[in-house]
Amino acid sequence: MMNLMSGMDMRWRRAVYASALATALAPCLHAIAAQPASFLDSIHRQTTLTSTVPENGDQNPYAIVVAPVSAGVIEKGDVLVTNFNNDGNLQGLGTTIVAFNPSTKKLTTFASLPRNLAGCPGGIGLTTAMTMLKTGWVIVGSAPSADGTTGTKGPGCLIVLDANGKVASIIANEGINMPWGNMATVDNGDTAKDALDRVEFPQEVLDLVAPTALPRSFSSASRNLRMISASSSGIFRATGSMPVSR
Repeated sequence: MMNLMSGMDMRWRRAVYASALATALAPCLHAIAAQPASFLDSIHRQTTLTSTVPENGDQNPYAIVVAPVSAGVIEKGDVLVTNFNNDGNLQGLGTTIVAFNPSTKKLTTFASLPRNLAGCPGGIGLTTAMTMLKTGWVIVGSAPSADGTTGTKGPGCLIVLDANGKVASIIANEGINMPWGNMATVDNGDTAKDALDRVEFPQEVLDLVAPTALPRSFSSASRNLRMISASSSGIFRATGSMPVSR
């Protein structure tokens, strides 16, 4: 009889403990259940400002850069966006950079590059590696594919565009292999030309960053430029002097 009563007492205690635990956890469980499944679910007011698809049908927006200055056809605050896919949604075949003006709410095509741009191994497939300098130059990476698969990928290049979206120079060498990830720039100082030489930039690029090679609208003062771009084979690093737009 004592064993029976002891067993019943133990079961009763367990039931009490379980009930108390459930009561204590109920607010926590409710709070967890009330949380949105994702961050976007917590945003209840969404407004579509624009589509990033240009006239040629390119899609899959990758790099997003806010213009730090007004230069050429770009106004300060414009949002530049690369497209990585073509109109058939094939990766590594996008060739356009679009510009969205927050004031006018208009989207324009800033640059439309030829698919097989001379000097860029493998062609054009614009990636997240993009920056705009205070001088107005835009530098963007290409990680191309011939058919949208990695089986036909090319090493790609870095492309220097002027503030009107025209190709000014192409940087391609064995140190550049599919420049893919975000590009960071530190645009200050004036002591980096030697470092630029060490990464074996083509002479035409060195000439380009010289003050005498710039349009008259740019100042001849110089600042240090440092670019860091992730690639499939590691990290590409380059430094060099760039004039400052006033």
